[in-house]
Amino acid sequence: MIPSDRLSWRTIQNSKQNHIVARQGESLKHFLGKCQECWFLHAAGKVFYTEAEFKNKSGRADIYCLTDDEAVEIVLTETEESLARKQDAYPCSIRVVRVKLV
Repeated sequence: MIPSDRLSWRTIQNSKQNHIVARQGESLKHFLGKCQECWFLHAAGKVFYTEAEFKNKSGRADIYCLTDDEAVEIVLTETEESLARKQDAYPCSIRVVRVKLV
């Protein structure tokens, strides 16, 4: 059961529930990593949004899992410092999924 107030302080823009949104300039590897993670979330029966912008303008998560109240960041080259800034700013926990460059 998802608490009804979970979205009250978030804005989900340009995204529909359990749909994958591609952003202009997004690399293929990043997009495929996002698709794979969304597939796992969908298979587990979870509700998610991609490119979810938080209402307080604290950032945009690659994936926001409403079921778990968790942002998922798909990472290829992002620094630990950048991830720490996001964790401080985002209104929920962050799970990092590292995608290896091939």
